[in-house]
Amino acid sequence: MMTKTYIGLLASVLLLSACSEDENTLAEEKEARLVPVTLTLRAADVAGNTTRSASALLPECENWIYDYYFVQYNSSGISLTSGHRRTDVTTGDLEVTDNIWLYNASGCTICLVANIRPSGFTITPPSWAGDSYPSFPDNLPTFKTWKLDMADHIAAAEAGTLKFMPMCGYWEGDVSGSTESAPTAITCTLGRMIARINLALTNSSGSSISGITMNNIATKAYLYPQVNNTALESTDYTNISNTFTLANNASTTRFFYSAPNYPASSSYATTLVVGSNSLPLGNDVDNSDYNLYMNTIYSFNITLK
Repeated sequence: MMTKTYIGLLASVLLLSACSEDENTLAEEKEARLVPVTLTLRAADVAGNTTRSASALLPECENWIYDYYFVQYNSSGISLTSGHRRTDVTTGDLEVTDNIWLYNASGCTICLVANIRPSGFTITPPSWAGDSYPSFPDNLPTFKTWKLDMADHIAAAEAGTLKFMPMCGYWEGDVSGSTESAPTAITCTLGRMIARINLALTNSSGSSISGITMNNIATKAYLYPQVNNTALESTDYTNISNTFTLANNASTTRFFYSAPNYPASSSYATTLVVGSNSLPLGNDVDNSDYNLYMNTIYSFNITLK
């Protein structure tokens, strides 16, 4: 009898709790409304060696912001609204200030992805980017697992024809019940969804070499920037060959672009291959850190022997 009475009491408490939660949810939904927001976007400073060369992409290709997508998640990680802005912009800006509408809610995460399908450019966007309000994941945990196929962007960067750089970022905080005369102000810094590898090569091998290959160039980039992303899959990589003649005692500089690489093991580290020799590259190879982080330039001085 004691057990049955306890269970009945527990069920009543749970029922009352559920009713209370439903009432709170209804109250929140009743109060929720779209409010004006002034959104400012800018590109983050590049980490690492920022020395540029005429052989690398021009600064405006790596820094300008064209179109952008946004999606707002509430404190429970449920999507509230999303949009695609600056769809007709053909000239990028180093800093963008735009007026959008978001739901007034606390503990929000606003995810932003820029330069996916700028007007007038030909790189095919992912399928989710086809509509003004794309079908982003309806929850934040799933959004954090989404990756952008960067293969076309990397190929264009290697060819020197890439005109814009995909960027992403997020903002966390409360969206208050603002008015059009006094909108909420949100500023978000976007990071480039790519790592640039500068190779300064000196040939001291005693004979000329005919080129190099970079294995395990990452071709998928997470839309949500995280220091500890899930490792990429084996299908998220490609190899890029760079054919040239480098005489003995001569030097050259070569540039490669990769989506951020979070290898599951050294087997998937981005690796320089010259003939039968290979050299893994990464953030700190001496300490087994083979990651290549987004928005970072890595410079390696390598002597071939």
